[in-house]
Amino acid sequence: MGHIWKKYEVDQDEVLSLAAAIAEQKHPEKKPSSELKILCNSLVHREIKSIDEAKSFLNPLSITEYDPLSMRGMNEAVKRLKQAIDHNEIIMVYGDYDVDGTTAVALMISYLQSRTNNVFHYIPDRHTEGYGISKIGVEFAADQGATLTIALDCGIKAIEEITLGKEKGIDFIICDHHTPTDTLPDAIILNPKQPKCTYPFKELSGCAIGYKLIKAFEALEPSDFNANELLDFVAVSLACDIVPLIDENRVLAAKGIQTLCENRRPSFELMLGMDLANDVPTIADLVFKIGPKVNSAGRMDHGHRAVELMLEKKLDKARELFSPLLELNIERRVHEQKATLEALEDLEKIKERRFTNVVFRPEWHKGVIGIVASRLIEHYYRPTIVFTESNGSLVGSARSIQDFDIYETLLSCSHHFIQFGGHKYAAGIELEQTKFQLFQDEFEIKVKEKLQGKEPVSELYYEMEIELSQITLSLARKLQRISPFGPGNKRPAFVIRNLHDTGKSRAVGADKDHLQLFVTTARNSDASIKGIAFGLGKLLGQIQHKEFDILANISINRWKGTEQVQLEVKDIRLYQ
Repeated sequence: MGHIWKKYEVDQDEVLSLAAAIAEQKHPEKKPSSELKILCNSLVHREIKSIDEAKSFLNPLSITEYDPLSMRGMNEAVKRLKQAIDHNEIIMVYGDYDVDGTTAVALMISYLQSRTNNVFHYIPDRHTEGYGISKIGVEFAADQGATLTIALDCGIKAIEEITLGKEKGIDFIICDHHTPTDTLPDAIILNPKQPKCTYPFKELSGCAIGYKLIKAFEALEPSDFNANELLDFVAVSLACDIVPLIDENRVLAAKGIQTLCENRRPSFELMLGMDLANDVPTIADLVFKIGPKVNSAGRMDHGHRAVELMLEKKLDKARELFSPLLELNIERRVHEQKATLEALEDLEKIKERRFTNVVFRPEWHKGVIGIVASRLIEHYYRPTIVFTESNGSLVGSARSIQDFDIYETLLSCSHHFIQFGGHKYAAGIELEQTKFQLFQDEFEIKVKEKLQGKEPVSELYYEMEIELSQITLSLARKLQRISPFGPGNKRPAFVIRNLHDTGKSRAVGADKDHLQLFVTTARNSDASIKGIAFGLGKLLGQIQHKEFDILANISINRWKGTEQVQLEVKDIRLYQ
């Protein structure tokens, strides 16, 4: 799949003004360095244009979090939770089976156990209950005598289930970040996206909203518990739920990574494979090392496995709980790879021009269809839905492309669904088998209209063109201060032109899919920089004989106590 390279437009007068102001404050006798100008270009692109704004942005640990009591429903939620604790009511903590839901449950249980002995958790079975609050879960709460349920990362659309719970004497506090509909359930709702909520930031994860409830409770009913010690759960949820890492999310993620290293929970150290006393993980580490392992529990077996692991404080016991997750993750990969190949075969058979990828096979494992949808977009850059059969109906997982709101499009087709939910870039669907073709046709038409008949093309944005000689460990350290990186605050990308292979580049990986690069320029062939280009191993033979340009991030490779600048190459353009 080809990419279009686009440069962000940044006002260079503002860049020079910020760089000059910072340089004058630090070294009045010196002009701004090349590295400082590159950093300031990235800052101005992020609307950081003054010294005070730069100081704050580059030190996220010093930024004050928003007042949790400004969230609509929060005072009512604290009051109801206090009542439950004071009267020894039984509380059920209910969470979704993905990373956001399971981290949220681990977070809330960790806190509530310091306040009451009458609390237990419940994760629905992905295969028999599906997403969200289930009637089976409500019945279980009633059987256990629960009179309050705290639902995390779900519940905003569970109108029937919550009505059933109310009939059984169960109240609900909903901590959900998904987009609400016009009709809300009969519950205390904590969701910044709900109408009339004045909370300043709308994009928290479900786990982060649970954290806000705890912070509010501690503000009004203080104890010796340090709620900040739970921020490692929040950081993992923010990273793995792919929410925008801007504003308060960036602050919570930065503080959470610091907490991750301080707490050194056995579960996170095992999943990361890192010594958190000496190594600091990145958001990418959380996404690619923790996320798949936690998700494998809910996808392939049951999400309670992940919660139990995250709550375990003893290393030996954590190892016992971790081992089955590794096996489940291997099983998940097998199912994912098989379904991806089969889905690609199905798409290759379609000859007419399409604006969507919609595929279905009844035998595909329900736990991997979301990952498969993401893989298909890497080959066919279109809004994508992968369906399988479950309990007599079809369930689908939708993934979108850049700047395309798939939730809004699905909402316009929702008359076909039994149920659906999600957000701008991802959604889940359930529909009757007889309606599949009708939905597929309407979805194609709606997407085509929204794209105005223009086939979508993957766009890679970069901030500047720079010389290979400007790429130093010092520059990489300066750019690292913009982190944590993620959606909305992506690692700065640069274009470097007129490069040559030093002769050391090679294809790597089990299937030689990836490219380990050693690049130099004709003007300075003695200096070279190492890089990695995932998925571009097929280009090895061509870069060995041609000059080329790259679009890449600049990062730091840490190994056995040493640091080395490296390039994370996103695309390569060969000279003809």
